[in-house]
Amino acid sequence: MTLRLSGLASGLDTESVIEALIEVKQEPIDTLEDELDEYEEIYDVWEEVDLAVSTLSAAVTDLCSYSTWTAKTLESSDDTVVDGTVSGSLADTGTYEIEVTQLAVAHSYHTDTSSVSDTDSELGYSGTFTINGVEITVESTDSLEDIRDAINDVTDDMDGAGATASIIGTALVITSGETGEGNEMTITDTDGILTDLGLFDNETAAQDLEATIDGIAVTSTSNDSVADFITGVTLNFDSVGTTTISIERDTESIIECIETFIDAYNELMDYLGEQTEYVDDEEAEDSDNEEGDSGLLNGDSLANQIQRKCRSILTQLSSDNETVTSLYSCGIWTEDETNNFAIVDEDALEDALNSNFEEVQDLFRSYGTDDETDNDEDGLFRQLDTYLDYLLDETDGGIATKMDTISDKTTRLEDKIEEMETDLETYELELWAHYAVMEEAVSTIQTSADYVLSALGESTSDDD
Repeated sequence: MTLRLSGLASGLDTESVIEALIEVKQEPIDTLEDELDEYEEIYDVWEEVDLAVSTLSAAVTDLCSYSTWTAKTLESSDDTVVDGTVSGSLADTGTYEIEVTQLAVAHSYHTDTSSVSDTDSELGYSGTFTINGVEITVESTDSLEDIRDAINDVTDDMDGAGATASIIGTALVITSGETGEGNEMTITDTDGILTDLGLFDNETAAQDLEATIDGIAVTSTSNDSVADFITGVTLNFDSVGTTTISIERDTESIIECIETFIDAYNELMDYLGEQTEYVDDEEAEDSDNEEGDSGLLNGDSLANQIQRKCRSILTQLSSDNETVTSLYSCGIWTEDETNNFAIVDEDALEDALNSNFEEVQDLFRSYGTDDETDNDEDGLFRQLDTYLDYLLDETDGGIATKMDTISDKTTRLEDKIEEMETDLETYELELWAHYAVMEEAVSTIQTSADYVLSALGESTSDDD
């Protein structure tokens, strides 16, 4: 442990002297720490840029997706008769007139409502009956509800479509597991229990769905999820009647994707604009910025490149289309001095999608070729998708490389600061040791002087 003698002999304010010397040595460390703080802030900014680019990339990918541009919608003029869904590119656009004359019905039986007064009292029957190959045992203490439960417990074990049971009023209803002809139940009443309950006197025959589509007769054993009538279309038949279904391109979803892209693009551009902004002293006086408070990415080549490259791609002209030659042709363009994109003309966008769909799709997502007589340039958003993929590549992408460089610099700064702080601690100990030696020397000299004066018969405390 270093001895600290603070001017006991010399009268010097040793501690203040050493603090002043340490402060001088601390200044370059403070400078490096400020530099480290700035690099860490810049790293945080690039993390935000990375997130914003990722969000934009997802939106661009959707606009390049085949499924986005092949999606269809189905509308029914009376969805209480028929409704449905469309499976992408498989369905052709158009309208279909549908008339439903008969719905599919499941084979069923029910007991006489007068056979029992209530459904939870003991019936007094015992024996067995078989439904679709599965035997069901009835005890004399069983009620109608017990028989229902016994049937439902073995539904999965039955042959064919199986069967389910329910209670309606005071009647037991046994229904085939599927609608349509060919899904009838086979019931063997071994001990006459069901016959006594009047089950076989109340039968509903199975029947198929019957309808016409544009005058063509169609049938199905099912009313729901019928996918055999129109390619790429699944229909649900709900009642007898007529309706018209229309299958159209899902342009609303495309517009929603465009709006999502615009939001993500503008958010990225606004953030980069803020971080690359240069604020001189005069501008600072007229704004919320502090004097000289420029963005942390001011002058950064990659940040500037991202802004220029994205705008350059999106403002290109297509020489391969006759009508839709740019985003401006689709009603999409910059709306103010910020160069942010917007749907500036909704009617123009809807008209382009309805009247020149293929050209709009090519402008957005076409693949280029090497044939000089054909389109040799990718669609705008496919070009942008390629550039964003480069930026986001985790191994050697533009943003990853930038962040790795910053991380390396912060590591070197941290190491340098740690080394300088260690040296400073050593320097302080050496100063205290040096002044301790000096104090001891001064003390020794004073003691010797006192001895000499004493020997001469004088006192160091005399006033004469």
